[in-house]
Amino acid sequence: MKYLNLCLWLLCSLASTPLLAGSEPIPILDYGDPKATALWQAFEQLQKGERQEPLRIMQLGDSHTGGDYFSGQLRTRLQQAYGNAGIGWLTPGYITNQRSHQVLLRGKGSWKLSDAKINKHTGIFPLGGFINTSAGNSILEIKAKEPPAAGQWRIGIWQQPRPTPWTLALPGGKLHKLSVQASSASAWRLSTQELAAANVDGLRLLAPAGG
Repeated sequence: MKYLNLCLWLLCSLASTPLLAGSEPIPILDYGDPKATALWQAFEQLQKGERQEPLRIMQLGDSHTGGDYFSGQLRTRLQQAYGNAGIGWLTPGYITNQRSHQVLLRGKGSWKLSDAKINKHTGIFPLGGFINTSAGNSILEIKAKEPPAAGQWRIGIWQQPRPTPWTLALPGGKLHKLSVQASSASAWRLSTQELAAANVDGLRLLAPAGG
C-alpha cells in the first residue's frame, strides 16, 4: 500500500557517516537508542520479503528537511533498496520555504496559513507546525514530479473537526466525499481514501468553508 498524507510533514532519513576532505571517516556516535535494533531488524525483514507493513522514519531538521533535499535524496535511495511505499507526509498546501522532492502542491482560492513559529498564531498544531484554513471552497492540487509507483494508494487528510468533510476530485472528474470521524474527541481527525496509482497525479482536494 502506497501512502500520501496531507497536513503533516514526515520525511524518511537515516544517519550517515560524514567525510571531511583529506581525513578518515568520522564514526557515528551511538547514544544508545533503544529502538535502533528494531530499526535494523525491520530493514532486514524488508530485504528478505518478511515484512509487509511500511517502515516509517521521521527526519527532524532545518532547511535541508523543510526543502526535502537531504531527506528527499535519502528517501529515494531507501525506496530503491527496500521498496517504494509512497510519497509520505506533505504540508497542507504550498508553503514558502517548504518543498516536496516528489510532488508539487498548488493552492487555488483563499487560504489562511497559521505557523506555530509565529507568536500571533495560536492553536493546537499538528506535527510540522502548519495549519492551512480554507476561507471558502478552495482547492489544493497535487502534481507528481515523476509517475507514481504502481499499486494501490491511500491518501489521508488530517483535519480539525468540521461538519462538512473534504472532497477528493479524481483526474477523471469523479468525486469522493471523505467521511468525518465524528466520534473522535481529538483536535485532529484523520480521513482516508484508497486510490489507484493513476489517480494520484492531478488529484484535487476540495476544501469546505473553514476546512
